[in-house]
Amino acid sequence: MLSDSQKLMAIAWKADKENMSYGKFSATLTGDKAKLIYQEYENYITQRQEEEERRLGRKAKKKRTNKNG
Repeated sequence: MLSDSQKLMAIAWKADKENMSYGKFSATLTGDKAKLIYQEYENYITQRQEEEERRLGRKAKKKRTNKNG
């Protein structure tokens, strides 16, 4: 579940993807459309976090290998 500030970020993120200003984009927003955007943004954030964890995991593994080698 997104916090209120994350919901604002989700709308701004989607507006940017649509090459629209936040104001114009949010003026056309319906409740159902907003829910879809929140879900899409949550998936995007989750994916970014997983990618970052994998990247950091590989980096830590390389460090351990270099210390042992």
